[in-house]
Amino acid sequence: MAMATALSLETSSKEYKQARQSARRLAPRLRQHKVCRLETEALGDCQFIAIARTAGLNMKHGELRQQICNYLELLPDIFGDFWEGHFADFTHYLAYMRSDGNWGDYLTLTAAANLLLRPIWVITDATNDASAMIRINPVDLISSEEWDEPLLIVHYGERHYEATAPMLPPAVGGYPSQRAVKEEIKKET
Repeated sequence: MAMATALSLETSSKEYKQARQSARRLAPRLRQHKVCRLETEALGDCQFIAIARTAGLNMKHGELRQQICNYLELLPDIFGDFWEGHFADFTHYLAYMRSDGNWGDYLTLTAAANLLLRPIWVITDATNDASAMIRINPVDLISSEEWDEPLLIVHYGERHYEATAPMLPPAVGGYPSQRAVKEEIKKET
């Protein structure tokens, strides 16, 4: 029993240290883009939640997930060769991705950028600056003149996405607390 407790404490300590390092790397990147990170549930739907909240969409994350999958399904010639994972084919990939709790991927981010007609910029906690920002643009078939402003979301720990909100300049009442923004989101759902 003592061995299990020691291992558990060691694992918790490592996770805490990694989370602190991740937050340190993210902080200046978030400030640079004048956004703050919003706590997002880590239940496998975080990519869809982050996109829906950050974009201010009037829909639940499950609805967004289904619209993204429907979009992918309509364009197998464009997206059918890019799915990831251990699936027999694109149809199996889509069936998996339609289910709540399954992690979104680069393909779902690309489809979301197309549907929203706006680039999605993913601010990461990568240790090198070259990977600190991943820019996903709508496909070239959509004129960039039609695009809206980029949507910024956060990805850290190589497994979790979070929404962002604009920081208010101090002259306009200071920076919003994550708790206040989170409470406002809860009221909307």
